[in-house]
Amino acid sequence: MESRFPASWSYRVRAKFFAPADQIAVGISPADGLVEAIDDHTSVVTFGGSDPVLIAAFLCMFSVDFQVLEPGPVAATLHTVANRCRSALASVGPFGL
Repeated sequence: MESRFPASWSYRVRAKFFAPADQIAVGISPADGLVEAIDDHTSVVTFGGSDPVLIAAFLCMFSVDFQVLEPGPVAATLHTVANRCRSALASVGPFGL
């Protein structure tokens, strides 16, 4: 992974997106990450950043389902962000009505 990843970021993550590589690649600068097609409907992305919160937000910005394959320290941040979102939604009920 190191030799193919173009940037040297403090934090890195590898994730499987349930979307074509072309769809995901439009949102990732080559300086920030590498997108690899698995098949016509699935891709793997390796990217990095200087802050785990930004990486967690970045994972969610594509509006597609994903699995984290190699989270490193970003895993704890994903849990924190998920808990924060659950807490925020608790005040509006299950459908925001």
